[in-house]
This record gives sequence, C-alpha cells and structure tokens, in this order.
Amino acid sequence: MTVLVGANNSGKTAALSALRLFLRDRKEFNPYDIGAENWSTLQELGETWAALPGVQKESESFVEAFPWQEQLNALNDSMPFVDVWLDVRPGSFHVVAHLIPSLGWTEGLLGVRLRLEPAEDISALQRLAWSFRQARLLAQAATEQEETAQHRVWPTDLLDYWLRQAEPLGTIAAYKLDPEKIVPPDQRQRARPQALPTSAARFSENVLANVVRLDLIPAQRGLGTIESGGRSDRAAVPGLFSRQLVQLAERRFDRAPYDQDAQQAMHAAIASAQARLDQAIADALKDVTANVRILGYPGLHDPQELVFRSRVRAGELLNHSTAVQYSVDESPGRVIQLPEHGIGLGYQNLQALTYKLYSFREERLGGASAEPDTMPVPVHIVLVEEPEAHLHVQAQRVFVTRAYKLLSQDASDGQFSTQLMISTHSSHVAHAVPLAKLRYFRRAAPECGTVPSSAVVPLNDMFGGDEETQRFAERYLRVQHSDLLFADAAIFVEGTAERLLVPQFVERDWGELSKRYISYLEVGGSHAHRLRPLIERLGLPALVITDLDPAEEAVGSDSKVKFIRKPADPTRSQVTMNPTLTAWHPAERSVSQLLALTPEEMEAQIAGWPGVGFRVAYQVPSGANQPCGTSFEDAFVLENESFFLQLKKGVGPVEKMRLAVKRCNDRAALSNKLHQILGKRFDKGQFALDLLTKMQADAPVVCPRYIADGLKWLDAQLAPPSIARVDSEASRSAA
Repeated sequence: MTVLVGANNSGKTAALSALRLFLRDRKEFNPYDIGAENWSTLQELGETWAALPGVQKESESFVEAFPWQEQLNALNDSMPFVDVWLDVRPGSFHVVAHLIPSLGWTEGLLGVRLRLEPAEDISALQRLAWSFRQARLLAQAATEQEETAQHRVWPTDLLDYWLRQAEPLGTIAAYKLDPEKIVPPDQRQRARPQALPTSAARFSENVLANVVRLDLIPAQRGLGTIESGGRSDRAAVPGLFSRQLVQLAERRFDRAPYDQDAQQAMHAAIASAQARLDQAIADALKDVTANVRILGYPGLHDPQELVFRSRVRAGELLNHSTAVQYSVDESPGRVIQLPEHGIGLGYQNLQALTYKLYSFREERLGGASAEPDTMPVPVHIVLVEEPEAHLHVQAQRVFVTRAYKLLSQDASDGQFSTQLMISTHSSHVAHAVPLAKLRYFRRAAPECGTVPSSAVVPLNDMFGGDEETQRFAERYLRVQHSDLLFADAAIFVEGTAERLLVPQFVERDWGELSKRYISYLEVGGSHAHRLRPLIERLGLPALVITDLDPAEEAVGSDSKVKFIRKPADPTRSQVTMNPTLTAWHPAERSVSQLLALTPEEMEAQIAGWPGVGFRVAYQVPSGANQPCGTSFEDAFVLENESFFLQLKKGVGPVEKMRLAVKRCNDRAALSNKLHQILGKRFDKGQFALDLLTKMQADAPVVCPRYIADGLKWLDAQLAPPSIARVDSEASRSAA
C-alpha cells in the first residue's frame, strides 16, 4: 500500500490520472494531459506545418524534401510517458516473455515505457500535418472575412486542433527498457529516465494487458444523502451502498462461475417464486381477461390465451431503496429495521467503498469479466482518490487500515501482487500508515516565467538507520494529528504559549502569510532537531521559534559540574541548553555568539532544494543596551510594558507579570524579576489563555521582535515569484 500526500495542487490527482490513462483508459487522452512545458514546441510545430506550401489533396506529394524525421522526433519527445518496472521472479516468466530484453536476462527487473504518440511514423505525421494545415487555412479564410478580424476561428494552434480532433491522442506506443541503465532520481527526487535508442522497437499493442490490471475509485465529490434529490422520490432511489451491492449480486448470481450448488439453489428459489407470482397475477386478472373475450377477442385465428410470465433477476431484487436495511432492535416481539438511508452517511460510504474493493478483487481473480480458464493478471493496481471526501474520522482510519487486507487476502500465496495507492488530504489517513508507505508530492518553487512542477519524495529512508528517531517522528505526527505533510510551510514553536499566540500574530499582522497553509508544531527546543531529516526530505520552508535558554557552569556540593539557568548576559560565559541551536542550526553553543549573529546568519538553505530555506528565531534584545528575554513569556513582557501597565488588577499568571512591570522601574531589574517568576511554578498555558482574552484588536500589543523577524522571513519565502519580482522592480525604481 502506498499513500500519496502533499499540499493542495501538488500533483497527486494528476499522478492517478496518468496511471489510469496509460494503463487502462488509453483512448481518453486530451491536449491538457500534455505537459505545459511542451506546449510552445507543439505550437511551433503547428505553425511550421501551416506555413508549408500546399497541395489540394492528401494523396498528392506533401513536401517530401522536408525534415520530417526531425519533426517526428520533436513531436514524440513532447509527449507524456510513464516507465513501468516489474520485479519478475521464476514461475512468472511466461507472462512477460515478450518483455525480456535479451537472452542474458535471468530474473529481476523488466521495464516498459508507455508513451503517447500521435504519429507512429512519417506517413502518419504527414497526414496529421496535412489535416491541421487544411483546418488552419479554413480558419484564416474565415478570419479574413470578419469585418474586424478580431475573432479567432478554430483551430488557433495544434493543441486547439486536438481538442476537437483527438483521434491521434488515442495511440500509445510501448518500448522495452534496459534494467542495466536505471538511474536513481537526483537529490531533489527528480526522475532521470533513460534515453531510448534510435533503434528501439515499437509495440503498438498494449503489452501489459495480461500483466497489469488497474481499477480506480475516483473522489466521491458528488455524494450526498437521499434527501438531496428531494423527498418526493426517496422510496425509488437506491443508495450508494445498494448500488454497489446490486452490481456485486448481478455478477455473482447471474454471470459469474461461483459455487454451483449455491447458484442452483438460488435459481431454484427464484423459479419457484416466479411460478407462484405468475399464477397469482393470472388469478388476479382472471375477470379482466374474461371481460375482454366479450369484445370478440381473441378470434378464431388469434392467440387463444394470455399467459403471464414474469422475469426476475437476482440483482434486481435488491435494486430499490428499502431492499437493504439495517437492524436497530431484534429482541423477541420487537423487530425494528430501518432502510439504508437511515444509516449515517459516513457508514454508508465506508460500506460502499468496501464492496467496491471487494468487486475489484473478485473480477481480478476470475469474476464476471474473466473468460473461462483464464488466469488472473499477476499485478493488480487499485487507485483510490481522497477516500476521506465523505468519511468521518473513525471511518477513515478503518478504511485505510483494512482496505489492503480486503484486496489481497486471496492472493497471499505470493503468486499475485496487489498494490493499493491512495491519494489523500487527510492527516488521519496519512498517520494510519508508517512513513515508509508515504510518497510526498513536493511542489518545486518555480522561477518567474517557468512552469510549476512537482517531485515525488519517498519517506522510507530519510532517517537512515536511526530507528529511534523514526519512531519518534511517526508517533509525534500521529499523536499531534499534524498536517505537516499537507502544508506550504512549517512553524515549530517551543510551548503552549507560542502555539496559541503566534497564529494570532500571523492573522493580525501578516495578511499574506495568514492565507498560506501553515502547519504549527509544538515540539520544543529539546526535540525539534529530531525532525530535521523529515523537513529536509520534504524540502519544506521551516521556521523554528525556540528559546535561548542560557545557563552558566557551576560546581555543585557533590563536586559535579552543573549548568544553572540564568538571565541572558552576553558579557558572561554562558551557553545555551537548547539542542536545536547546538545540534541543528546555527550549531553554536555560546550565548554571546548567538546574540551576535545577524538575521542572515540565522538562516540556512535546505540541501537539494534551491530557494527553500530554514531559519531559527530565538530571543534577542529589542534594542541597543536592552535586556534580552530567555523565553517567550519574559520576551513578551519586556516588549509590552505599556500593555501590562494599563491592565486592571486581576489574578493568575498575567497578574504576576503586571505587578512585576508596575514595581520595577529599571528594565534590567524587570528582566531579573521575570526570570525569577518563570523559575517558580508558573502556568504558561494559563498565561497564554489569559492573554487571548485580554488582547483586543486595538490593544498596544506588539509581537516580540525575534518572532516578528522570523515571520517576516517566512512571508518572503512563501511569496509567489511574480510578487517577489514586482517588489524587486519597485525597489529598483525607487532607488
């Protein structure tokens, strides 16, 4: 099982569509399935064909002295393709004999490239060029006749031509690949497919027809309750669950070669019921048929008797809205059964998806669509798009943990391979499986004027052999229900106060940043560095808001060296106790060195992802000769003295801070007092909650400087290239 995760519009649905088109629905390609980076090449080809000297008939010579082979290569090189690799072991060679690349191959990988090819040879290319040219000539003539000549008549270019004449886009060519020439993806997980030799043999048929079967459950975006169609026709419309059950019943009872005894018993029961039904109808209509005879019908040469024969199929018996019911209470003398639509929508959809998967399995292993004595295909790929669309949280977890078992339980002997691929935006689905089963779709940050693209990042080996760190990451993401795998950026925060208040500052002060999908992770400075491999593998911009945590070395009564936490003082020999600052970035232990770093030195580039950065934000003085906080709470108070002075007398943590501000006229003394308060029993969570209730829209509250600097950096990281370019040009103009 593989689960596809990633931010919105990162390519998950496109990946499923590509597999569907190449492996099953080959006749459904359209021009928009061609990569946008190749559109300009195709448009240039069309313009070249439109400018060729013309002939009147397709059968006439069509510019033979023309580089058609180069044109054919340019056309096919612009087409999408997919490389399929099969791991073949002894016992399966007969299925893939036509794919074996050489007599030296023994076992292991076999590769096939499936490529969309609108023209298989030069003759086909010339026919395509001639047809397009004729359509363009008609369009140009129609445009010239327009008085204003402003209307663009079809086709404007080759892509526009294919929107109406899509027949050339229904041809897939297959080529063998060389297992010895496999090259792994680069550091940014961009594929590096092998080049096809000029002598590569072309297969026009579907070479994987008897090797791979693909089934798809698309996103259920149009589902709804039966009431959505109006209450007047409720009784006539079966639900989604019923429809799946009817389809399964029709295959099992009417066509599929299942247990003969059970099938004979079913048909005998139907025949008996049908005979009684026919007789009951005849008895009920006896007086009607007798009265008809009074009118002289039937006559001597007419059929003499009307015979009622009903035809009943097993599947049709379930094809109404009350055929499938569920029991509420079946105690003696008290039977309560409600129709399917009385079940919760999430449960209905869970049952429907389950029966759909069951149908896929039966068809693959020899159901209604299989010919007699036909072996099942060895590889079964099932694609499920966004199962969470209409499943509540509990149903999502049940589905993702049991779906693969349902698909593969009859193929556990190793002869058949089942691959379930699920795309999702749900953290509940993503966290139900190990990280090794996730494929992260990473949107590459394009430069201005380039086409956006994505890379598919595996998450199975990012921690190397550090199993402890991998277990921590998996458990943390699962327990926190983190949406990190679907975010545009991540903000790590130190504790509860930051987790509650930083989003408030973002919403109030950073309008553009508040529109981004930000994942907030409360992980603390002691553990944030353990998620470093995950952040670097995802290539996700990250801001770590953490604490300076200064301490001084001291010798205890037991003669052992200890570190005592102290207020920050760059003039003293202090070190930070924060592992994020020492083990991740800036990999510095000295407090004086940390306070001397520039904002640029607090940043770092994530290896392998150009333009994607990482930054730490820890407490810094608000100005020259000003005290420096050691945690969020004292930094907040030091920069918001006026806010605390205007507060009324109260109780709790905020009151402690208010009194400290009121009684300390010297900022250095205030810093020491705050450090003392935080060193005792201080409820930071309650402090944050109290602040939320007291912070008004017009309250004189400022975001601590170190956090504001970090948010400013993240806002610039996530700005679209076009915006960044406009800002840069505006700055140059002003200069």
